[in-house]
Amino acid sequence: MCRTASMSRAFPRPLAMSGLASRRPDELVIGTVAPLRPEKNVGRLLRVFATLDTSITARLVVSGDGIERRGLEQLAEELNISDRVVFTGQVTPEAVLGTFDIFALSSDTEQMPNALLEAMAASRAVAAVDVGDVKSIVCEDNREFVVPRDDNSAFVAAITTLLRDHQKRHVLGIKNRERVIAVFSQERMFAAYSEIFVAES
Repeated sequence: MCRTASMSRAFPRPLAMSGLASRRPDELVIGTVAPLRPEKNVGRLLRVFATLDTSITARLVVSGDGIERRGLEQLAEELNISDRVVFTGQVTPEAVLGTFDIFALSSDTEQMPNALLEAMAASRAVAAVDVGDVKSIVCEDNREFVVPRDDNSAFVAAITTLLRDHQKRHVLGIKNRERVIAVFSQERMFAAYSEIFVAES
């Protein structure tokens, strides 16, 4: 369930955050928000990012903390992408979502990820693997960018397409925001529960 406050306005773009203050005007940001635990498989996202076409100026922002952080930082070094990856540590979603051009989700398992709902409320286009309810949550037009979980090539292609198409990102962001307000807002959830209680009384 997405918090009403998240949907009242688009999130700001605070570039003063460590690693983002020097962001180039043409640089695109792929970002994720997740506790750094094994099931979130942020390592998959790092490996995918490492294979993106380097002619696209992009940075990866990993927001969250947990037992896997040190290992993920080491993996970034091994993949020679540590200069293009920012680990922010634990932050609130609103502190970072506005800096993302694409929200990415690489988990091995999910149900209804709140970070995804927050990203949609912030008008972000989404590239994700097809786990849990992710594909049914995003707007219909965004579903082609939700790919089979273990198909890294498809994940690379989805992210690349979105990086290269500003208009597509913009349109998907608007539609994702409209969908999360219409279907997943607190008000919508409360209204649905009320209908159930009335019907059962």
